[in-house]
Amino acid sequence: MGQPTRWSDDKMRYKVIWHDAEDDRTGSPFFVEAGSPSDAYWLAVKEIKSWKVKGFIPYDIECLVDENDQYLHPDFFLGEKREEHHTAVQSRLDELRQLLSHGEGISQAKLNEIAVELETEKARLRPNDKTEPLPLFDTHGKPLGTTAPRWICHLLALRHRCAHILLLWKSPALGEALVLQIRDWNKDDSPGQIDISVGGHMKAGESTASEDTALAEMLEETELTVNDLEGELRSVGGYAFDESRPEENFWNSEWRDVYVARVKQDRFGSIHFPDGEVAAFVVVELGKAGKLLEQTIIPMASALRGSLLKCLESLRRE
Repeated sequence: MGQPTRWSDDKMRYKVIWHDAEDDRTGSPFFVEAGSPSDAYWLAVKEIKSWKVKGFIPYDIECLVDENDQYLHPDFFLGEKREEHHTAVQSRLDELRQLLSHGEGISQAKLNEIAVELETEKARLRPNDKTEPLPLFDTHGKPLGTTAPRWICHLLALRHRCAHILLLWKSPALGEALVLQIRDWNKDDSPGQIDISVGGHMKAGESTASEDTALAEMLEETELTVNDLEGELRSVGGYAFDESRPEENFWNSEWRDVYVARVKQDRFGSIHFPDGEVAAFVVVELGKAGKLLEQTIIPMASALRGSLLKCLESLRRE
């Protein structure tokens, strides 16, 4: 068998094999010329990205085949280069968080450009987060007139808006009580933790009224409507909130609007969990609800820690 024909003295031709994607042209392997397997890998990544294939990430490349018909898996030849890539990405994310300053003073065009730049990293950094666009707000809850995908908001600390509801119910045994949720165990953020009764993000293209977001989330998570409440939602204020969990690639910046509502006594049994976001409800005697913030045994979502204070302060003034 003769020697394989090289394209040049110092480079080799590699066949690139990767997972099929939606673009028909990507269904077959293609070739790149490079001085090493790792260089060939990153050339292939650059080439596929130029095709703007939806959903592509670098790890979709299964292997390379060299001129000697040897199959080369990326895990065996990337080594330090892959770690260098991860480090470079984290440095870039730190740079972007400082530059973006929670989304203030940044144009929509720049936000779109950044979302495209980071798209290939989503599956590694925020694999289960949603892609829906969220409107951005300043630290006082004023709209900035821009939007960003939800996963980008959570990756780069772009401030978005949430509506929180604390539900009250007059229990025959306990009297006035708070009805708090246990987050489903499959949730991306704070799974299985005790949380506010209802909460959700304000989404782009929907109502700009936070109360509408709250009611829509209440229907989606519990199947309760305004007809199941005694009176209307009552606003008890709002607050800016920031937290970071680097180990989860989670940098969360929110403006939170907080509401209190009372469920009619005979409508408590109408509560259902249709969307899989809530695992259960916990009924807590109102007079003991403040103790939740002092205990360290039951894991609590950050939304409950912040918004329960607002709720209890408002109720004490009644």
